[in-house]
Amino acid sequence: MIGDNKGLRPQGKPFDSFLPLMGLTQLGMQGPIRWPLWLVYAFAVALPLATLLIRMGMDVAFGQRPLLILFLLPIILSAYGGGFGPGMVSTLVAAGSVNYFLIPPIHTFHITQAVDLEQWIILIVNGTFISVLSQALHRSWRRAETERLLQADTLASIGDAVINADLQGRITLLNPEAERLTGWTHQEAVGQPLAAVFRIVNELTREPEEDPASRILESGKMADLANHTVLLARDGRGIPIEESVAPVRRPDGTIVSRVLVFHNCSDKRKAQNALREREEHYRSLFDNMLNGLAYCKMLFEQDEPKDFTYLEVNSAFESLTGLKNVSGKKVSEVIPGLRESDPKLFEIYGRVALTGTPERFETYVEALGMWFSISVYSPQKEYFVAVFDVITERKRARWPWAT
Repeated sequence: MIGDNKGLRPQGKPFDSFLPLMGLTQLGMQGPIRWPLWLVYAFAVALPLATLLIRMGMDVAFGQRPLLILFLLPIILSAYGGGFGPGMVSTLVAAGSVNYFLIPPIHTFHITQAVDLEQWIILIVNGTFISVLSQALHRSWRRAETERLLQADTLASIGDAVINADLQGRITLLNPEAERLTGWTHQEAVGQPLAAVFRIVNELTREPEEDPASRILESGKMADLANHTVLLARDGRGIPIEESVAPVRRPDGTIVSRVLVFHNCSDKRKAQNALREREEHYRSLFDNMLNGLAYCKMLFEQDEPKDFTYLEVNSAFESLTGLKNVSGKKVSEVIPGLRESDPKLFEIYGRVALTGTPERFETYVEALGMWFSISVYSPQKEYFVAVFDVITERKRARWPWAT
């Protein structure tokens, strides 16, 4: 197809505004050959003239019959190479040269015989028809080229890596991000087995992972990669990735290839590992702290605390209170009558759960027969966390008469 001809032809609004009238634009002059615009028009003029010279050399064999059908070949070639404009130029040059040099009386533009006029008109009509059809073909080429460039630009600009492989598992495409992550260029990877370029292992065991693209042929459905997957780049680097693979289908549903889309998730994996380590750290603190801890949800009726549910407790809670397996249960089930015997406890817990203002206090829980030192705060409305220690022995040591 004809490429960018800037610098090879006049530029500016007057010239460019004329091109659409001839069916030509800067993008429109596209065909199967990338030639400058002036060269295509030069061929459109030269080809019918060369055909004229050949025809004039054939007088011995064919006498004075014009054989106008010969001039359709340069018209077809010109229209195929350049579209409507070059096709019409070739048609006009062919018609003029045939009229002047081949149709009697020669060396004039006067046509005396009706049959010659009929053939000459047919030549022009056929040339015009060929030029129009060729322009339609060029438009389809332009659309296909535009779609191809759009797809290429899309693949090049998206942040994810994309690999396409045929049904035999041979790579047909790598976009720039896939080149960067795998270490293979598109040219090197095309035709290679997918497993040779897209090498994945388990992050924890370093054992090779199953090729997810192979499952597509069996299920015909989109699939995601297993967790903890690492891509082994060509230079040996291990890159944590997240990936999905999907079939590419024809309109009739037939699978023609497989496309893998993946991205580097090193930062996400590091954040997940750091979060998991923090969770493990706090879980260790939670489970090994000497103070009892209870995370609860207060249950209200008309803004009055009526009951609360133990959501989670640590091991010290059980050892200090003697209460077992309380998570998920209401306090009215675990300690019946607590609200009636210790209304102050409910009042404080309810106030903290609603206002979010932490409080610290000491209280005697009659239902358990224990003194507690309690710090309570609210992580969100209607929820509270109570951190406590049993101080019964301290109370008795200071005040032997204390309950």
